[in-house]
Amino acid sequence: MVQLVPKNSNLAKLLRKTSLLIWDKVPMQNKSCFEAVDRTLQDIRSNDTLFGGLPVILGGDFAQIPPVIKNGNRSSIVEASIKQSYIWSKVKMLHLKQNMRVRGTSAQDIHFKKWLYLISYNTFMQNPKIPLPEYISQTHSLEELISRVYPQRNPTEAIGNPSLLYKSAILTFKNDTVDLLNHKVFELMPGTSTTLISADKADYSEEENANNEVYRFSTEYLQTLNPGNFPPSKLTLKIGCIVMLLRNLNPQKGLCNGTRLIVKEIGQYVLKVAVLNDNNSNVEQIELIPRIELTTLEVDYPFVLVRKQFPVKLSFAMTINKSQGQSLSNVGIGLRISPFTHGQLYVAFSRSTNLQGIHVLRGSNQYNQITPIENIIYPELLL
Repeated sequence: MVQLVPKNSNLAKLLRKTSLLIWDKVPMQNKSCFEAVDRTLQDIRSNDTLFGGLPVILGGDFAQIPPVIKNGNRSSIVEASIKQSYIWSKVKMLHLKQNMRVRGTSAQDIHFKKWLYLISYNTFMQNPKIPLPEYISQTHSLEELISRVYPQRNPTEAIGNPSLLYKSAILTFKNDTVDLLNHKVFELMPGTSTTLISADKADYSEEENANNEVYRFSTEYLQTLNPGNFPPSKLTLKIGCIVMLLRNLNPQKGLCNGTRLIVKEIGQYVLKVAVLNDNNSNVEQIELIPRIELTTLEVDYPFVLVRKQFPVKLSFAMTINKSQGQSLSNVGIGLRISPFTHGQLYVAFSRSTNLQGIHVLRGSNQYNQITPIENIIYPELLL
Protein backbone atom coordinates (compact mmCIF):
# COMPACT_ATOMS: atom_id res chain seq x y z
CA MET A 1 0.00 0.00 0.00
CA VAL A 2 1.28 3.47 -0.87
CA GLN A 3 2.10 5.55 2.20
CA LEU A 4 0.08 8.75 1.78
CA VAL A 5 1.88 10.70 4.52
CA PRO A 6 5.48 9.73 5.44
CA LYS A 7 5.80 9.25 9.20
CA ASN A 8 8.70 11.69 9.47
CA SER A 9 7.02 14.47 7.47
CA ASN A 10 5.89 17.78 8.98
CA LEU A 11 2.28 16.89 8.18
CA ALA A 12 2.60 13.62 10.11
CA LYS A 13 4.05 15.48 13.09
CA LEU A 14 1.17 17.96 12.97
CA LEU A 15 -1.44 15.18 12.79
CA ARG A 16 0.12 13.43 15.79
CA LYS A 17 -0.31 16.66 17.79
CA THR A 18 -3.84 17.33 16.52
CA SER A 19 -6.62 17.02 19.12
CA LEU A 20 -9.67 17.40 16.83
CA LEU A 21 -10.38 17.04 13.10
CA ILE A 22 -13.40 18.88 11.59
CA TRP A 23 -14.48 17.60 8.16
CA ASP A 24 -17.24 19.49 6.32
CA LYS A 25 -19.22 18.73 3.11
CA VAL A 26 -19.11 15.03 3.93
CA PRO A 27 -22.00 13.79 1.69
CA MET A 28 -20.34 14.93 -1.55
CA GLN A 29 -17.11 13.02 -0.93
CA ASN A 30 -16.31 9.44 -1.84
CA LYS A 31 -16.15 6.94 0.99
CA SER A 32 -12.66 5.95 -0.19
CA CYS A 33 -11.42 9.39 0.95
CA PHE A 34 -12.53 8.74 4.53
CA GLU A 35 -11.15 5.21 4.53
CA ALA A 36 -7.78 6.42 3.20
CA VAL A 37 -7.60 9.08 5.93
CA ASP A 38 -8.57 6.48 8.54
CA ARG A 39 -5.74 4.15 7.46
CA THR A 40 -3.26 7.03 7.25
CA LEU A 41 -4.05 8.32 10.74
CA GLN A 42 -3.86 4.83 12.21
CA ASP A 43 -0.42 4.46 10.63
CA ILE A 44 1.16 7.79 11.60
CA ARG A 45 -0.39 7.83 15.10
CA SER A 46 0.47 4.14 15.71
CA ASN A 47 -3.09 3.54 16.87
CA ASP A 48 -5.36 0.94 15.26
CA THR A 49 -8.64 2.51 16.41
CA LEU A 50 -10.84 4.58 14.06
CA PHE A 51 -8.92 7.60 12.67
CA GLY A 52 -5.99 6.65 14.89
CA GLY A 53 -7.93 7.64 18.00
CA LEU A 54 -8.36 11.23 16.79
CA PRO A 55 -11.85 12.68 17.46
CA VAL A 56 -13.49 13.67 14.16
CA ILE A 57 -16.53 15.90 13.63
CA LEU A 58 -18.22 15.27 10.28
CA GLY A 59 -20.62 17.85 8.89
CA GLY A 60 -22.92 17.99 5.91
CA ASP A 61 -26.42 17.85 4.47
CA PHE A 62 -27.27 14.46 2.96
CA ALA A 63 -30.01 16.05 0.86
CA GLN A 64 -27.24 17.69 -1.15
CA ILE A 65 -25.37 16.29 -4.15
CA PRO A 66 -23.58 12.95 -3.57
CA PRO A 67 -20.12 11.92 -4.84
CA VAL A 68 -19.63 12.31 -8.58
CA ILE A 69 -18.89 8.98 -10.27
CA LYS A 70 -17.74 9.20 -13.87
CA ASN A 71 -20.28 7.38 -16.07
CA GLY A 72 -21.88 6.15 -12.85
CA ASN A 73 -25.48 5.08 -12.30
CA ARG A 74 -27.64 5.35 -9.21
CA SER A 75 -26.27 2.19 -7.57
CA SER A 76 -22.62 3.20 -8.06
CA ILE A 77 -23.32 6.70 -6.69
CA VAL A 78 -25.03 5.27 -3.61
CA GLU A 79 -22.22 2.75 -3.14
CA ALA A 80 -19.67 5.61 -3.05
CA SER A 81 -21.42 7.34 -0.13
CA ILE A 82 -19.85 7.31 3.32
CA LYS A 83 -23.07 5.61 4.45
CA GLN A 84 -21.78 2.49 2.68
CA SER A 85 -18.42 2.59 4.49
CA TYR A 86 -17.40 0.54 7.52
CA ILE A 87 -16.88 3.92 9.20
CA TRP A 88 -20.59 4.78 9.16
CA SER A 89 -21.62 2.29 11.84
CA LYS A 90 -19.31 4.10 14.27
CA VAL A 91 -20.72 7.57 13.61
CA LYS A 92 -22.93 9.21 16.25
CA MET A 93 -25.50 11.45 14.54
CA LEU A 94 -26.74 14.85 15.67
CA HIS A 95 -29.43 16.60 13.60
CA LEU A 96 -29.45 20.36 12.96
CA LYS A 97 -32.85 21.53 11.74
CA GLN A 98 -32.84 25.35 11.65
CA ASN A 99 -32.24 26.98 8.24
CA MET A 100 -29.42 29.48 8.87
CA ARG A 101 -29.25 30.77 5.29
CA VAL A 102 -32.84 31.91 4.65
CA ARG A 103 -33.71 33.85 7.80
CA GLY A 104 -36.63 35.99 6.66
CA THR A 105 -39.87 35.88 8.64
CA SER A 106 -42.44 36.85 6.01
CA ALA A 107 -45.18 34.42 4.97
CA GLN A 108 -43.35 33.78 1.69
CA ASP A 109 -40.04 33.12 3.49
CA ILE A 110 -41.72 30.64 5.82
CA HIS A 111 -43.43 28.88 2.90
CA PHE A 112 -40.15 28.82 0.94
CA LYS A 113 -38.30 27.14 3.83
CA LYS A 114 -41.04 24.49 4.01
CA TRP A 115 -40.84 24.01 0.23
CA LEU A 116 -37.05 23.52 0.49
CA TYR A 117 -37.66 20.79 3.05
CA LEU A 118 -40.22 19.12 0.78
CA ILE A 119 -37.82 18.91 -2.18
CA SER A 120 -34.98 17.66 0.00
CA TYR A 121 -36.12 15.21 2.67
CA ASN A 122 -39.74 14.45 1.81
CA THR A 123 -39.50 11.23 -0.19
CA PHE A 124 -43.08 11.68 -1.40
CA MET A 125 -41.52 14.40 -3.59
CA GLN A 126 -39.16 11.83 -5.11
CA ASN A 127 -38.90 12.22 -8.89
CA PRO A 128 -42.22 14.02 -9.41
CA LYS A 129 -42.84 16.81 -11.86
CA ILE A 130 -43.29 19.69 -9.45
CA PRO A 131 -44.28 23.33 -10.00
CA LEU A 132 -42.21 26.14 -8.54
CA PRO A 133 -43.85 28.51 -6.04
CA GLU A 134 -45.54 31.41 -7.83
CA TYR A 135 -43.62 34.02 -5.84
CA ILE A 136 -40.27 32.91 -7.34
CA SER A 137 -39.17 35.14 -10.22
CA GLN A 138 -39.26 33.20 -13.53
CA THR A 139 -38.48 34.11 -17.13
CA HIS A 140 -38.09 32.47 -20.56
CA SER A 141 -35.46 35.03 -21.64
CA LEU A 142 -31.75 34.41 -21.07
CA GLU A 143 -31.02 38.11 -21.57
CA GLU A 144 -33.57 39.00 -18.88
CA LEU A 145 -32.07 36.47 -16.46
CA ILE A 146 -28.60 37.96 -16.97
CA SER A 147 -29.89 41.50 -16.46
CA ARG A 148 -31.51 40.47 -13.16
CA VAL A 149 -28.38 38.77 -11.81
CA TYR A 150 -25.86 41.21 -13.33
CA PRO A 151 -27.78 44.49 -13.85
CA GLN A 152 -26.88 46.22 -17.10
CA ARG A 153 -28.15 49.74 -16.38
CA ASN A 154 -24.51 50.72 -15.80
CA PRO A 155 -22.34 47.81 -16.99
CA THR A 156 -19.05 49.33 -15.82
CA GLU A 157 -20.38 49.82 -12.29
CA ALA A 158 -22.44 46.64 -12.09
CA ILE A 159 -19.91 44.17 -13.51
CA GLY A 160 -16.69 45.88 -12.45
CA ASN A 161 -17.60 46.42 -8.79
CA PRO A 162 -16.74 43.49 -6.46
CA SER A 163 -19.31 44.62 -3.88
CA LEU A 164 -22.04 43.95 -6.48
CA LEU A 165 -20.56 40.66 -7.63
CA TYR A 166 -19.33 38.47 -4.80
CA LYS A 167 -22.85 37.29 -3.92
CA SER A 168 -24.11 36.91 -7.51
CA ALA A 169 -23.95 33.89 -9.82
CA ILE A 170 -25.93 31.95 -12.42
CA LEU A 171 -26.25 28.22 -11.68
CA THR A 172 -27.00 25.40 -14.08
CA PHE A 173 -26.52 21.65 -14.37
CA LYS A 174 -23.94 21.04 -17.11
CA ASN A 175 -20.49 22.41 -17.94
CA ASP A 176 -21.28 23.15 -21.58
CA THR A 177 -24.23 25.34 -20.52
CA VAL A 178 -21.98 27.09 -17.99
CA ASP A 179 -19.49 27.88 -20.75
CA LEU A 180 -22.24 29.37 -22.95
CA LEU A 181 -23.58 31.51 -20.10
CA ASN A 182 -20.11 32.73 -19.15
CA HIS A 183 -19.43 33.72 -22.75
CA LYS A 184 -22.77 35.55 -22.98
CA VAL A 185 -22.16 37.64 -19.84
CA PHE A 186 -18.51 38.22 -20.79
CA GLU A 187 -19.58 39.70 -24.14
CA LEU A 188 -21.75 42.24 -22.29
CA MET A 189 -18.76 43.54 -20.35
CA PRO A 190 -17.04 46.75 -21.43
CA GLY A 191 -13.31 46.76 -22.09
CA THR A 192 -10.73 45.04 -24.25
CA SER A 193 -10.30 41.26 -24.31
CA THR A 194 -6.90 39.65 -23.73
CA THR A 195 -6.33 36.06 -24.86
CA LEU A 196 -3.70 34.01 -23.04
CA ILE A 197 -2.45 30.88 -24.83
CA SER A 198 -1.33 27.83 -22.87
CA ALA A 199 1.76 25.73 -23.46
CA ASP A 200 0.53 22.15 -23.99
CA LYS A 201 2.40 18.88 -24.34
CA ALA A 202 1.65 15.16 -24.14
CA ASP A 203 3.68 12.92 -21.84
CA TYR A 204 3.82 9.30 -22.95
CA SER A 205 4.59 6.20 -20.93
CA GLU A 206 8.01 4.57 -21.12
CA GLU A 207 6.48 1.78 -23.21
CA GLU A 208 5.01 4.26 -25.68
CA ASN A 209 8.27 6.21 -25.85
CA ALA A 210 10.10 2.99 -26.68
CA ASN A 211 7.74 2.44 -29.60
CA ASN A 212 9.01 4.72 -32.35
CA GLU A 213 5.81 4.17 -34.30
CA VAL A 214 3.54 5.61 -31.60
CA TYR A 215 1.31 8.38 -32.90
CA ARG A 216 2.35 11.79 -31.61
CA PHE A 217 -0.43 14.31 -31.07
CA SER A 218 0.14 17.81 -32.40
CA THR A 219 0.09 20.92 -30.23
CA GLU A 220 -2.89 22.16 -32.23
CA TYR A 221 -4.84 19.03 -31.28
CA LEU A 222 -3.83 19.25 -27.61
CA GLN A 223 -5.11 22.82 -27.48
CA THR A 224 -8.58 21.62 -28.52
CA LEU A 225 -8.87 19.40 -25.43
CA ASN A 226 -10.92 20.70 -22.53
CA PRO A 227 -10.69 18.28 -19.58
CA GLY A 228 -12.92 18.85 -16.59
CA ASN A 229 -11.58 21.31 -14.01
CA PHE A 230 -8.95 22.56 -16.49
CA PRO A 231 -8.52 26.12 -17.76
CA PRO A 232 -9.06 26.52 -21.51
CA SER A 233 -6.02 26.55 -23.75
CA LYS A 234 -7.15 29.95 -25.03
CA LEU A 235 -8.10 31.86 -21.89
CA THR A 236 -9.82 35.15 -22.78
CA LEU A 237 -10.18 37.72 -19.98
CA LYS A 238 -11.10 41.36 -19.39
CA ILE A 239 -10.27 43.65 -16.51
CA GLY A 240 -13.13 43.29 -14.02
CA CYS A 241 -14.34 39.83 -15.07
CA ILE A 242 -15.09 37.12 -12.52
CA VAL A 243 -12.98 33.95 -12.59
CA MET A 244 -12.88 30.83 -10.44
CA LEU A 245 -9.64 29.33 -9.14
CA LEU A 246 -9.28 25.69 -10.23
CA ARG A 247 -6.49 24.55 -7.90
CA ASN A 248 -5.47 24.96 -4.26
CA LEU A 249 -2.66 27.54 -4.35
CA ASN A 250 -2.61 28.94 -0.81
CA PRO A 251 -5.41 27.78 1.50
CA GLN A 252 -4.15 30.03 4.31
CA LYS A 253 -5.00 33.03 2.13
CA GLY A 254 -8.25 31.53 0.88
CA LEU A 255 -6.80 30.68 -2.54
CA CYS A 256 -8.53 27.31 -2.87
CA ASN A 257 -10.19 25.35 -5.64
CA GLY A 258 -13.55 27.10 -6.11
CA THR A 259 -12.55 30.56 -4.85
CA ARG A 260 -13.99 33.33 -7.03
CA LEU A 261 -11.79 36.26 -8.02
CA ILE A 262 -12.00 39.60 -9.85
CA VAL A 263 -9.30 40.20 -12.47
CA LYS A 264 -7.52 43.51 -11.78
CA GLU A 265 -4.50 43.29 -14.10
CA ILE A 266 -3.53 40.82 -16.84
CA GLY A 267 0.14 40.00 -17.40
CA GLN A 268 1.93 37.40 -19.48
CA TYR A 269 3.17 35.50 -16.44
CA VAL A 270 0.90 36.62 -13.60
CA LEU A 271 -2.69 37.75 -12.96
CA LYS A 272 -3.42 40.38 -10.33
CA VAL A 273 -6.77 39.55 -8.73
CA ALA A 274 -9.04 40.58 -5.87
CA VAL A 275 -10.52 37.75 -3.81
CA LEU A 276 -14.32 37.71 -3.69
CA ASN A 277 -15.39 36.93 -0.14
CA ASP A 278 -17.97 38.00 2.41
CA ASN A 279 -15.58 40.00 4.56
CA ASN A 280 -17.06 43.30 5.68
CA SER A 281 -13.69 45.02 5.33
CA ASN A 282 -13.47 47.79 2.74
CA VAL A 283 -9.89 46.72 1.98
CA GLU A 284 -9.57 44.42 -1.02
CA GLN A 285 -7.52 41.26 -0.66
CA ILE A 286 -5.17 41.46 -3.64
CA GLU A 287 -3.28 38.35 -4.75
CA LEU A 288 -1.06 37.30 -7.66
CA ILE A 289 -1.92 34.13 -9.61
CA PRO A 290 0.94 32.53 -11.59
CA ARG A 291 0.84 30.20 -14.55
CA ILE A 292 1.22 26.63 -13.33
CA GLU A 293 1.44 23.16 -14.90
CA LEU A 294 -1.77 21.13 -14.70
CA THR A 295 -1.85 17.43 -15.59
CA THR A 296 -4.64 14.99 -16.42
CA LEU A 297 -4.99 11.48 -15.07
CA GLU A 298 -3.60 8.74 -17.29
CA VAL A 299 -7.08 7.25 -17.73
CA ASP A 300 -8.43 10.37 -19.46
CA TYR A 301 -6.34 10.07 -22.65
CA PRO A 302 -3.73 7.67 -24.09
CA PHE A 303 -1.17 10.11 -22.65
CA VAL A 304 -0.87 12.61 -19.82
CA LEU A 305 -1.85 16.10 -20.94
CA VAL A 306 0.40 18.76 -19.40
CA ARG A 307 -0.99 22.29 -19.73
CA LYS A 308 0.83 25.38 -18.46
CA GLN A 309 -1.80 28.05 -17.97
CA PHE A 310 -3.35 30.31 -15.35
CA PRO A 311 -5.52 27.94 -13.24
CA VAL A 312 -8.73 29.95 -13.66
CA LYS A 313 -11.86 30.04 -15.80
CA LEU A 314 -14.72 32.49 -16.18
CA SER A 315 -17.22 32.27 -13.33
CA PHE A 316 -20.22 34.49 -13.93
CA ALA A 317 -21.96 31.10 -14.10
CA MET A 318 -21.05 27.80 -12.44
CA THR A 319 -22.43 24.30 -12.16
CA ILE A 320 -24.84 23.59 -9.34
CA ASN A 321 -22.39 20.95 -8.12
CA LYS A 322 -19.64 23.56 -7.88
CA SER A 323 -21.93 25.96 -5.99
CA GLN A 324 -22.19 23.70 -2.92
CA GLY A 325 -21.00 25.71 0.06
CA GLN A 326 -21.74 29.08 -1.59
CA SER A 327 -24.16 31.61 -0.08
CA LEU A 328 -25.60 33.96 -2.72
CA SER A 329 -27.95 36.92 -2.38
CA ASN A 330 -28.60 37.24 -6.13
CA VAL A 331 -28.76 33.92 -7.96
CA GLY A 332 -29.98 32.87 -11.39
CA ILE A 333 -30.97 29.22 -11.85
CA GLY A 334 -31.10 27.69 -15.32
CA LEU A 335 -33.94 25.15 -15.41
CA ARG A 336 -34.47 24.68 -19.14
CA ILE A 337 -33.30 21.12 -18.51
CA SER A 338 -34.08 18.95 -15.49
CA PRO A 339 -31.70 17.74 -12.76
CA PHE A 340 -29.95 14.45 -13.42
CA THR A 341 -28.92 13.34 -9.92
CA HIS A 342 -29.89 13.43 -6.26
CA GLY A 343 -30.07 16.81 -4.57
CA GLN A 344 -29.37 19.16 -7.47
CA LEU A 345 -32.67 21.04 -7.35
CA TYR A 346 -32.41 21.44 -3.58
CA VAL A 347 -28.81 22.69 -3.76
CA ALA A 348 -29.67 25.24 -6.44
CA PHE A 349 -32.50 26.84 -4.48
CA SER A 350 -30.86 26.58 -1.06
CA ARG A 351 -27.85 28.72 -2.11
CA SER A 352 -29.89 31.90 -1.75
CA THR A 353 -29.94 34.04 1.37
CA ASN A 354 -32.68 36.21 -0.09
CA LEU A 355 -35.93 34.92 -1.58
CA GLN A 356 -36.28 38.06 -3.71
CA GLY A 357 -32.83 37.39 -5.15
CA ILE A 358 -33.80 34.08 -6.85
CA HIS A 359 -34.37 34.29 -10.61
CA VAL A 360 -35.24 31.19 -12.65
CA LEU A 361 -34.77 30.59 -16.39
CA ARG A 362 -37.47 28.18 -17.54
CA GLY A 363 -38.31 26.19 -20.59
CA SER A 364 -41.83 25.97 -21.99
CA ASN A 365 -43.95 23.49 -23.93
CA GLN A 366 -45.51 23.91 -27.39
CA TYR A 367 -48.33 25.97 -25.86
CA ASN A 368 -45.81 28.40 -24.27
CA GLN A 369 -46.73 27.12 -20.81
CA ILE A 370 -44.08 26.87 -18.08
CA THR A 371 -43.51 23.15 -17.53
CA PRO A 372 -43.06 21.49 -14.12
CA ILE A 373 -39.57 20.28 -13.32
CA GLU A 374 -38.33 16.90 -12.15
CA ASN A 375 -36.96 16.55 -8.63
CA ILE A 376 -34.57 13.65 -7.99
CA ILE A 377 -34.21 12.19 -4.50
CA TYR A 378 -32.39 8.95 -3.60
CA PRO A 379 -34.01 8.01 -0.25
CA GLU A 380 -31.17 5.59 0.52
CA LEU A 381 -28.77 8.55 0.77
CA LEU A 382 -30.84 10.46 3.33
CA LEU A 383 -30.46 10.22 7.09
